[in-house]
Amino acid sequence: MFEKVIDWVCKVLETRLSGAILRKIVLALWTSLMTVGLAAACFDEKTWNDIAFVCSGMDWWVFVQNFVVLTIVATIAILLNRTHWIMRWSWISLFYSKKEIEKAEQKGQPTGGNVYLEPMYIRYSGLVLMLLLFINLPSIVLLEEKLFREGTEGWIHGIVWSLIFGFSHCLAGVPVSAGTAITFSGLWFTYQYFIGGVERSAAHHCAYNVIALGALAIVLIVLHFVPKEENDDNETGDKAEKIDD
Repeated sequence: MFEKVIDWVCKVLETRLSGAILRKIVLALWTSLMTVGLAAACFDEKTWNDIAFVCSGMDWWVFVQNFVVLTIVATIAILLNRTHWIMRWSWISLFYSKKEIEKAEQKGQPTGGNVYLEPMYIRYSGLVLMLLLFINLPSIVLLEEKLFREGTEGWIHGIVWSLIFGFSHCLAGVPVSAGTAITFSGLWFTYQYFIGGVERSAAHHCAYNVIALGALAIVLIVLHFVPKEENDDNETGDKAEKIDD
């Protein structure tokens, strides 16, 4: 599908751009936009106020609880991936080549990702972007909590908004399995909201994301600093090659 779109675009523009080159151009533009936006936010006093507000409700026990929740959510997503191909589907797969889709299907892997995290895999500069994301994380989760949790009345209302919360992540490119699983984390944040309002739910949401991004940061450090030759035969090596091309 993507190759056909690229061929059509190239014909219209009368160029010889390949799909790989066009993907690099789009990624470069998107990465630049994210970097500028997150960097600019660091100079906004509101960002630092949000950090103080959200982090005031975080302690070691909050991290322990959300580590367990994240483990459960990740397990659910993995199990759902094995049920049906639709669970592994993401709109990002529309931009995959037939070979890439077949390779993912053979391994039972989802054909998706996260458009907000994809720039993090760019060697070295991705770590800078990761740091900027960590700084802006409290503001991001606080915005999400005000959007998806604030004003929730009762569990029926909470379940509906948790479903919306979970599947809204599919707009960022995560597969259906992940969007479904994230619904359960939405229910967990809703429970925290019922106990202590937005301040409490935002603290738990932020701890949850810090753990997830922390795990990703470890992967990124390996991808960015371990020689490519050592990774060529595994999945992280495939990713490292992709970002090095």
